[in-house]
Amino acid sequence: MKETVGGGGLTRLGIFGYAAFAIPLTGLSSGIVNLIPAYYAEVLGLSLSAVGAVFFGLRIFDAVTDPAMGWLLDRHPFKQQHKPWLAISIPIFLAAIVLLFRPIEAWVGVPYLLGVGFFAYAAYTIGSVTHQAWGADLARQPAALSRLMAQREIAVIVGILGVFLAPAIAESLGHEGLESKVLAAMIYLLGTFLLFAPATLWFAPDEPSASKPTPVKLDRARDFVAGREFLLVSLANLATSFALVSMSVLSYYMAAYLFESSARYGLGMTAYFVAAAIALPVWMRIAKRLGDRRTLVIACAYVALALGLTPVLSSVDWSFRYPLFTSILGLGFGAPPYLIRSLIGQLANAHEERTGEAVRGTAFAVTTFFDKLGSGSAAGIVLPLIAYLGFESGGEGGEAGRWALLIVGTCAPVLGFAVASWAALRSGAGTSFRPDRP
Repeated sequence: MKETVGGGGLTRLGIFGYAAFAIPLTGLSSGIVNLIPAYYAEVLGLSLSAVGAVFFGLRIFDAVTDPAMGWLLDRHPFKQQHKPWLAISIPIFLAAIVLLFRPIEAWVGVPYLLGVGFFAYAAYTIGSVTHQAWGADLARQPAALSRLMAQREIAVIVGILGVFLAPAIAESLGHEGLESKVLAAMIYLLGTFLLFAPATLWFAPDEPSASKPTPVKLDRARDFVAGREFLLVSLANLATSFALVSMSVLSYYMAAYLFESSARYGLGMTAYFVAAAIALPVWMRIAKRLGDRRTLVIACAYVALALGLTPVLSSVDWSFRYPLFTSILGLGFGAPPYLIRSLIGQLANAHEERTGEAVRGTAFAVTTFFDKLGSGSAAGIVLPLIAYLGFESGGEGGEAGRWALLIVGTCAPVLGFAVASWAALRSGAGTSFRPDRP
């Protein structure tokens, strides 16, 4: 089947080729966040404060480089706009994975982690900004862009799920140490990059344009990102990132000390991402009928209401209450990120149609920046807050710690989703486009 988007055709194989790169891309980000800090601290002997300082510095670098990458992408320095940048990033990705997940132990120290982390995050910035902007270029019509970003989100979920499953498989085979889990994740990441990166470069179309749009000047780029619609969608992006990462950083503590189901944490997280993948086609159908903006409001409201079940499900005496809870939450996980990216792409494409200036790289660079700002804010707020309210790692806070988890683990993400819903309702993004009807 062939779908016409932009100025050409996008086949099923082209859609697969485009989405496939999100599997290793997001898998690497998830693997670094979930495994590398503990590995370098517990196995390789660096202090927690040193590891924390390194990753704080890397995240600052990562956020600052996003706008620069977006500006470079919009300059059209190559005949093809996107594939050359991905081709540049792939060998950096592969080298960084090996050196980060299987380090040369004699060299390990703060300078080593900082240097290798620098290359890993540089590759991630190039790959992430380019890949998102590429999607908006492939699908110029709003309905087509919404579907393409949803299919990309399925690949995102697969990538994250694989990073959890690879260590779980290693554990089931008797390799229970953290070093073995990190090795399993490295093998998974190398395999997915070697398999899916060439598929993206080969199958995803990136035809050179006969008449390239004019690269936007810095002052005009500032005008675009300071526009009311873009700022409101960006606020929704920041708020949903804050909400989702708040849920993520508290997930183990809530499983262990609120639901008293630490043994089912892995099962619960697997159920979460499986439910997310199953639900995405349903959200796609809703978006096709109602449009992305209204669907975003509904998705945020759904997850906020699902979080309201926390006091009930955490108090009942069901052995599978935690996987049930995560399954219900997971049904709404994938919708907000893909809908926001679709709206950002629509705004960027509308600007190019109106002015002839290319801003997709800039738009998605700022989007990635707000993702990181939201996730960093979540980790920096919710963990100190539960400690202030009486929670202590190890469960020593007793009933006060349990109430701290319940209040913060419910209210913080609900607040984020409420702000995202308000921003989406106030934004006019997507309202000038009529969604396709069946």
